Amino acid sequence: MLDEASITSGRLGRPSVGEAVQDGLVPGSTAYVAQPPWTDNCSIRDNIVFGFSFEQERYEGVLKACALNQDFEFLADGDATIAGAGGSSLSGGQKWRVALARALYSLGEIVILEDVLGAVDTPIASWICSHALTGDVAAGRTVILATHRPEFCIEAARYVVTVENGTAVGNS
Repeated sequence: MLDEASITSGRLGRPSVGEAVQDGLVPGSTAYVAQPPWTDNCSIRDNIVFGFSFEQERYEGVLKACALNQDFEFLADGDATIAGAGGSSLSGGQKWRVALARALYSLGEIVILEDVLGAVDTPIASWICSHALTGDVAAGRTVILATHRPEFCIEAARYVVTVENGTAVGNS
């Protein structure tokens, strides 16, 4: 769906120093999770914080919302585990959740997600919808989700567009 839209203006990126922050977000800024998800060759924590100042409470809230805490129990180095090409072999679902956590840790007021539910099992998809996409860490944000598993989030969505064969066929 995202490849269907024409970009006429805007930016994707980290806010500059001194940019106005309202309610913990930079107005008009965007966080984007692409398909496939990208992780840098550094620790999971550094992948999530991604150059922003570290705030323990915010970080823990994002980890919980993205259901990453339980994964750290099985990784010898926890969130210090190296992700990316030169590091640990994270599962597809773990990479998605790390990328989602980075977007939610950011100051992005608009969060665009390409099918973050596609590589996770049913209980995790349900958790992500109720805690990451509509929970406290998403407060004040506009979340745009392209997914083939809408059943997890459709009740919480304010606006739904159905796309078939590349064409929007319905909205509510």
